[in-house]
Amino acid sequence: MKCFATTENTEGTELSGQQLCAQRNTINARIELEHLKLELEHRRTQHFRHFIDQYFCYKNDLVTRSGLVNWGALPWKYTISAGAEKIRLANPHKLSKGAMSQLVIKEHVVPLRVIETMLLELADTGNLTCESIAAVLDQFVVFATITKTEDQVLVRQGLKDSMPEGWHPQTGSVFARYDKVGIRYTAKI
Repeated sequence: MKCFATTENTEGTELSGQQLCAQRNTINARIELEHLKLELEHRRTQHFRHFIDQYFCYKNDLVTRSGLVNWGALPWKYTISAGAEKIRLANPHKLSKGAMSQLVIKEHVVPLRVIETMLLELADTGNLTCESIAAVLDQFVVFATITKTEDQVLVRQGLKDSMPEGWHPQTGSVFARYDKVGIRYTAKI
């Protein structure tokens, strides 16, 4: 946690900086869920990436000292392909953002298009709540750092925006795309 100030809560007791940040992150995550709910109620999906990624960051405490989402904290934190790990180890000094973007990418293990379809199907059931949206996101939003070469393998195999044929959300692995094309990885979920 990166916040250190203290403040009083509504009951008049003092919150530590860590408690305050956790409370703020919970509120911000809820706001992102409310955004998604509104978008789904109106069948709009063009802002999904923003709201989903923001939700993930707030839920997982990936924020700056001032409480903003910290996109730079995502690469290397979660699932890492063997190829990307090899690049990281070969460059013991932190790769600059520019150098990193030339070699590796951060991506959704389950493509956003698949998550979008799941959320639209959820909206069609009439059971659309912030809690039901969070349940989908918490299960299927997983980030990975893979090499650009591995990303191109996914593209060539038709798996950039889809899961392998026969994959089912209830029974299939979120890593099915990687398994199908032979991308080795270390999952940190």
